[in-house]
Amino acid sequence: MKKTLLVIAVLISIAIAPFLIDEKGYILIAMGDLTLEMTVVSALLMLVIAGFIGILIYWMVRLGFRLTSSTWRKMLFASKARAKREFQQGLGAFLLGDYQRAEKLLASSAENSELSNSAWLLAAKASHQIGDSASTQNFLQLVDEHPAAKQNFSFETLLLAARLQMQTGHLDKARRLLDDHHTLIGHDARLIALDCEVNIDLDKYDAAIEGLKRLRKQKNADADVLYTLEFDAYRGLYQQLARSKSIDAVGKHYKGLSRKEKQSEGLIIAYADTLMANGLTENFENLVLPRINAKSSASFINAVKQLPISNAQHIIDAIQKILQKDPQNIMWLSALAHICYADNQTEKAHKAFISLFKIEKHKDDLLTYAHLLEDMGEYQQANRVYQEIV
Repeated sequence: MKKTLLVIAVLISIAIAPFLIDEKGYILIAMGDLTLEMTVVSALLMLVIAGFIGILIYWMVRLGFRLTSSTWRKMLFASKARAKREFQQGLGAFLLGDYQRAEKLLASSAENSELSNSAWLLAAKASHQIGDSASTQNFLQLVDEHPAAKQNFSFETLLLAARLQMQTGHLDKARRLLDDHHTLIGHDARLIALDCEVNIDLDKYDAAIEGLKRLRKQKNADADVLYTLEFDAYRGLYQQLARSKSIDAVGKHYKGLSRKEKQSEGLIIAYADTLMANGLTENFENLVLPRINAKSSASFINAVKQLPISNAQHIIDAIQKILQKDPQNIMWLSALAHICYADNQTEKAHKAFISLFKIEKHKDDLLTYAHLLEDMGEYQQANRVYQEIV
């Protein structure tokens, strides 16, 4: 410190010396064609200024070396660290059900977070949980438009954002979001299914059916999801045809389908449901039997057992054949019991229910069994079953 002060004092002395004498003095610097002339005073002033700048730089460098690497990281990345902390706190609040606090923390962290999409989506879900629809739409708009969110827009982001738009009743915005990012939909079964679902909710049944053709080609498509979408799409289309034209138009459409399309489980039940709604209950066995096999989905079998199928001996035989290989399969035991009851095969139905209840009991099975007992005149036992349901 003393040496520094001494240097400054010398420089100041040199700088003011010319003022104490009459001769100003000149300095001439020549470098090739360049000639620079200045007074001694000017040169000394520049030297003093340069000296101060040099000292300032020296102290800044020393200060920089004294600061640890962790201190520099804290100074440079303080906003990201805060965003990470707020995201973690917001996620914790969300999981604990404190949606108001979660919304605030997650929205605050999103701008500087590496998980900006997740932060805004969770904030949107939190605001939806507390009924703040305006904030929900604001966060979803940020997911769709903000540069930080666009950089990491993924299958999951589109899936969650569109699903949340549907949950908040904004089907048109969900449709637009999917259209804007249609390139992401092509090879993801979840997004194809969601695309179909949005079209069904918008009564665009033809578009939904086209989407189902792509979904069937996906090896990882969920069988129950596929069934549900097929049923909703074709039932909506057939109800639309029945209202605008006639039930004959429904039959004509079904007959015009390819053999492969007629094997679709949801389509079969949708067609049967439409026929039942119009008082047509014949030939259900021929409609359903081709799809009764060991690979049938639970959704399809649960729907079949609710149909008022009469003369169902061929279906019963097919189910019994499957049960020979897997006698404790509760899905097929339940189907056998219900279909035998619908076909007035009381003894077979009773035996199937007893076998089923040794393994597992469900309310819908118990209810049908109680009706069966009443038909058999076993009223006291039926009452005990009703009490068990309650």
